[in-house]
Amino acid sequence: MTDTITLHDIKTSPDKDFENIYNINNSDDNDINAISPYDICPTNCNYYEPDKFQTISRDYADGLSIFHLNCQGLGSHWDNFKSLLTDINKHPFMFDLIGISESFRTDIYNLDIQSHTFISRTRNISSKGGVGIYINKTLNYHIRDDLSTFIPHIYESVVIEVELNHDKNLIVAVIYRPNTAPKADFNIFTSTFIELIELINNEKKAWPDCRRF
Repeated sequence: MTDTITLHDIKTSPDKDFENIYNINNSDDNDINAISPYDICPTNCNYYEPDKFQTISRDYADGLSIFHLNCQGLGSHWDNFKSLLTDINKHPFMFDLIGISESFRTDIYNLDIQSHTFISRTRNISSKGGVGIYINKTLNYHIRDDLSTFIPHIYESVVIEVELNHDKNLIVAVIYRPNTAPKADFNIFTSTFIELIELINNEKKAWPDCRRF
C-alpha cells in the first residue's frame, strides 16, 4: 500500500502537482531523475486474454466490480463491445459498472444491455468525445448532476452515487480529458478535477479497498 497523497500535497509539492508532472514528462529533458507519475502512484497492470480473465474473475464475484473502456465510438464498435462483454462476463461474474469514454453520439443508436442501465453525456455540436456508464440494474444509485461537469473538448464527465448495503455511499465518475489542440486546456482540466476531489472528500463517502486484476 502506498502513502496517501492529500490535496494539500498536490497544491504545494511540485513532485505531486499534476501540471508539473505533465510538463516534466513532456519536455526534452532526458534527466533520468525526472519525476514520473508512475513513481508517485505505482500500480499493478496486467494483460489477460478473456479465458484467463474468466479464471481469476471468479474470486471477485461477490464484490463491486468496475470496468472502463475507451471505445472511440460506442455505436460504431457495438458488435465488438458486446462480443467483449460476452467473453469476460461469465456466471457468476459480471461487471457492475462499465465506464465508457469517447462514446461519441449515443442518441442515434440502440445501446441497451438487458442487465444494465445506460446514462451518457455527449457534446451538442461535435459528434466525438462524450462519456457514459452502464449500471447494473441490481444497484441503487442516483446521478450526481452537481458533480458531472461537462466542458466540451476540455473536461467531460458523468458522476453517479451508488448506495452500498453495508457501507457509506460510493461516488463513481467517468472522466475524459480530450487532448486535441487548440481547444484542450490542461489547466482547466486539472483545476476542475481537483475541485471534484475536494467536493467528494468533503462528503466523506466510501473509499473501497480496490483490487486490480
